[in-house]
Amino acid sequence: MSRALKKTVSCVAMGVLALAGCGDDGGAGPPVVEETPLTVNFANLPELDAAEFSAYEAWVVDSDGAIRSAGRFSGSASGSGSAVLSSPIKNPTDVFITAEVVGDSGDRPSALKIMGGRVSGRTVTFDVNRYVTSGVPLEEAPGTHVLFTPSDNKALFEGSNEDAGIWLFNIEPDSGGANFENRHFFLNFTPLGNGWTYEGWMVYEIDTPDAVWFSYGKFGPDEFKEARFRDTSGFGPFSGILWPAARVIDPEGITFPGDDWVSNPNGFPVPGDLPLPLDLNGCNPEITSDCRPEYLGPSRFTHVITVEPYSDLEEELDTPYLSKPFIIRPYRN
Repeated sequence: MSRALKKTVSCVAMGVLALAGCGDDGGAGPPVVEETPLTVNFANLPELDAAEFSAYEAWVVDSDGAIRSAGRFSGSASGSGSAVLSSPIKNPTDVFITAEVVGDSGDRPSALKIMGGRVSGRTVTFDVNRYVTSGVPLEEAPGTHVLFTPSDNKALFEGSNEDAGIWLFNIEPDSGGANFENRHFFLNFTPLGNGWTYEGWMVYEIDTPDAVWFSYGKFGPDEFKEARFRDTSGFGPFSGILWPAARVIDPEGITFPGDDWVSNPNGFPVPGDLPLPLDLNGCNPEITSDCRPEYLGPSRFTHVITVEPYSDLEEELDTPYLSKPFIIRPYRN
């Protein structure tokens, strides 16, 4: 099965600058500079994981390029809200927002610049371009995914338990069929800025309190924007191949991101205690007599690609089944 990935709303926010002036108390010493109130109205900025991040932080930039903090704020459970901060710069040229990691209380922004924008009048409209990316917009429609499980078959694309795995490639890139040397075979992703990487997920019962996230690893595109490389988890910890061998085995032709969820030879904790193999496509009782109740009916899984802090990479090489999604979630189907 082949389905297309399309961009959805990720992070949206707006900053409003209530400009103040400079005061002088008439006494000795330097004049007192009044700070400029900065109100950040936001949507799709949920609360950060408190185990990893302390807060969002707004930063203002003056005409000389100096960067100063305007204060920290939290997201909200609903993702929407408002924060009133104070800019130490009266007329900033730019404002941007970072995610600050636990224990970092310095006066410099973290590498995790989520979004920002130029000041126009009294307003800043934030975007991820130039922050999460290097100034190039995120791709609107990167390509398609395909359901199959190469870890449990003998011939690539043939005889696999295909509803238990997902892999990123365009199954018919040209009239000649799948051509591994044809760049249209691979999906297109915008290169990300420093500190960021992509991560793929299958999510059971998304947008519910009991949603279960299965990561298939982190990945990035080459200089041509093509996802031509395996992700960090290889076949994956639930592919039926002993971990960490599943991460490093590279059968001929698997040069794109994806994972299989077939069985658990390592005895790892399965997210949500869901039974393996996963049934990503749903189970029709008129066709299959032994549908498991967790997968009965139309598919309960959603394919999501997030943008993640690159700093998570080393830790998750050992325990990818413990991955948690970050707030920037630009793609789903």
